[in-house]
Amino acid sequence: MRKLLTGLLLAGTFMFTGGCDEEGPTNGTAKVYVYNQEGEPIQNALVQFKSPVDIPNGLEVYKFTEIDGSAFVRWDYDLFVDVVVVKGGYRGCNAVRVIPGKTTEKDLILFPFNTPGNGCP
Repeated sequence: MRKLLTGLLLAGTFMFTGGCDEEGPTNGTAKVYVYNQEGEPIQNALVQFKSPVDIPNGLEVYKFTEIDGSAFVRWDYDLFVDVVVVKGGYRGCNAVRVIPGKTTEKDLILFPFNTPGNGCP
């Protein structure tokens, strides 16, 4: 009888503690790959990730691209982020969505300043 009660007690404990798989917020990742007009990756370009409106859960992050031309940002909330990349006399703009629990990737090509094709206002 004692073994039965101990077994039931342990099984009940595992059901109540093991059944709660509530996790905290998961980070979403937005990754941008920066290229020149010939398709070569650009290293050490300054990348600005910024939410377009001033909201409580907004973000503003500055990073430099890696050797493969990539830069990323992680965030806990679902939002669209404006991306502005500058290197020398070149500039590129785009937008990317940060989705919690997922990785979103976007390519961005740098063009000379004041070029209509760079996507910048």
